[in-house]
Amino acid sequence: MSSGNGGGWPLVDVVLLTGVDRFSLDAVSFSLTDSCPSVCAVMYDVRADDGCEAGYAVVCSELNPMAFGEGSRRAIGEDECCLTCAVKHDLSHVLADSCGRSDVLLVCLPLGLEGTAVARYLDELSVLGELPCVVNSTVVATAVGLNEFESELFDDDQLCLCGSGDDAVLDSRSRGVVASRLIREAGHILELPLVDSGSSRLHDVAEANRRVRDADRIVRVLADPLAIVHADAHAVDLHDLVAADCTAGRLVAQRRIER
Repeated sequence: MSSGNGGGWPLVDVVLLTGVDRFSLDAVSFSLTDSCPSVCAVMYDVRADDGCEAGYAVVCSELNPMAFGEGSRRAIGEDECCLTCAVKHDLSHVLADSCGRSDVLLVCLPLGLEGTAVARYLDELSVLGELPCVVNSTVVATAVGLNEFESELFDDDQLCLCGSGDDAVLDSRSRGVVASRLIREAGHILELPLVDSGSSRLHDVAEANRRVRDADRIVRVLADPLAIVHADAHAVDLHDLVAADCTAGRLVAQRRIER
């Protein structure tokens, strides 16, 4: 999607990972990071903060590929911005700092945040020469856990960004609406396989497998026809994900821009 800005500047591919479920997002991001030890990886999250006008603060954590849970962590002080703007502006600084350290930047976006606007912003900065590197491609992928996908898709409750009960920070949209939008915009859908419940009853196993098959069919109906659906996210290599995006996945991204 991006055109080069010359000068022999380093090339970097950016993978934007989205989702509505924290467990699925973490599982997929850790798996992708593990597949490429040299990757630069950052995770954006939301935490409740009554001191901010929006009622929440955005936190950026840099993941250490060799030791999950370790690395730098800082709050983003852009209370006057919406969540999308706060993340994309901060990410431009992260991208500038990471140029030359790795050829791939993996970005785990906050729950429910759509990747299209972020991808377009990074591409524009690259085209205008406002980064010390060239963004070679921006991949929008979404993590989908198949176990509870159907109930998640038809959930009319507001998406919970963080917290619980009275301390919860809620999105204005329903969980089901957000889940379907993230699938539709993505060039890659990374499905998490069935988690073993430990049951040995044939009926339970058969029912679980049926539910997963049905969920996979729904995902493929919701997805862009050119999107790539990966049946096992843990079998996906980060570099292969980027390489695949240069064909079918990139056409999905181009179609998003033209809409």
